[in-house]
Amino acid sequence: LRHGGKKMRKLCFLNLLLLTVLLGSCKKSPVDKVNALITDYMLKSLYIADSYEPLDTEIDSAFTPYDTPEFYSEAIKLQKLGEEFEEYKSQAQYAKSIMALHSGYYISAYDRNEIKENKAKYNEYTQKQEKTKQRIQKSVGRIQKMRKVVPEFIGYTVFHRYRAKNNMGQIVIEDMFFLIDQNCTQILYGIDVDSEEYKAAQQLIEEIEEKEQKETIQIKKKGLLNTAKMQATNSSLKKMFRASI
Repeated sequence: LRHGGKKMRKLCFLNLLLLTVLLGSCKKSPVDKVNALITDYMLKSLYIADSYEPLDTEIDSAFTPYDTPEFYSEAIKLQKLGEEFEEYKSQAQYAKSIMALHSGYYISAYDRNEIKENKAKYNEYTQKQEKTKQRIQKSVGRIQKMRKVVPEFIGYTVFHRYRAKNNMGQIVIEDMFFLIDQNCTQILYGIDVDSEEYKAAQQLIEEIEEKEQKETIQIKKKGLLNTAKMQATNSSLKKMFRASI
């Protein structure tokens, strides 16, 4: 019995050790979780899934406001509104040029009809342009509000390069940008780096950062100027004081 008890204890110890090893192997690192999420995403979204080959993955921390889905959504919206505004502006200018072309001292019935039609078009596109301008201003206001948010860690940004076949069967190399949640359990959004939407968001970030740098420089210059003025004033007061003694 004593010998059997030793065998039982040894067996229990081996089972416990095996369980510990298995549990340890089941725990994935954040990098492993991110790679698993991206692989699953790519296999579901590619035309020819079995041609997928990961090449490079760069993971970095994500912070508010510029890495949030809301910011990217607003940036894309602003870009589309800007395109709409330019289109309406172009159409209004074209209608105005047609009116000018058919205007003069002597105009025919055809000219009058062209002027009437294009005047209506001009008014229509001008109104659309004004409404779009208001929507742009609201969008800019929402982005400015986001800028005031204190930076907060929200997860991870991932740049992923891969090789795969497109719908024509050609092998291409593409880049994707992902935002992963803090626990590395889901992809909050994914976007093609070469897409107009991604480029618009990046351009907006660059413009904001450039503006912030200029504002910082102006504040520093203003502070230096005020300091110089105070020093000059103090120097003048000292001279006046000495002269009065």
